[in-house]
Amino acid sequence: LCLQPVPGIPRIFYMQENHDRLILVEEMIDGMSLAALVGQKPEMATEEVAAHWMEQLLGIILALHQADPPIVHRDIKPDNLVISCTGDLYLVDLNSARTYAGGEERDTQLLGTAGYAAPEQYGFGESDQRTDIYSFGILFNYLLSGSLSRTRIAPGRWEALIRKCTELDPDNRYQDIESL
Repeated sequence: LCLQPVPGIPRIFYMQENHDRLILVEEMIDGMSLAALVGQKPEMATEEVAAHWMEQLLGIILALHQADPPIVHRDIKPDNLVISCTGDLYLVDLNSARTYAGGEERDTQLLGTAGYAAPEQYGFGESDQRTDIYSFGILFNYLLSGSLSRTRIAPGRWEALIRKCTELDPDNRYQDIESL
């Protein structure tokens, strides 16, 4: 697996496997997690700012999904997004990420964060690109409404998009980032 540097993902400078341990040295992003930022300054998450962050996130997810083989992050949430001092958004913590080959009935390891994880991450199917789309929709709704509920969608211009992203059945979601 070789992923070229992706804007919005910290660069890895050094990686070594030692038996059952992985030593990883990666770029430090000077900034604040989206969770901390929204927690300390909730007024910052205006609809315009949230849409800008989500647009940046789409570019990052697109790069992961277009890798060969595709990479599914599987843990998109405010704690794993950092807003740098320059205002750029970074997606961090790829510990739950997996490459997607297709053809599995379900994931071999159940991972993800409650509230943000798609149903298939709980053993109801295999994680694929639509898994990240679900989390994207939940995250966007959280920024607009403060709610993690997929049934309490923020009303307004993004409502239909969020509803489609957060469909329980992956076949009813956007099928890829380009469609989203």
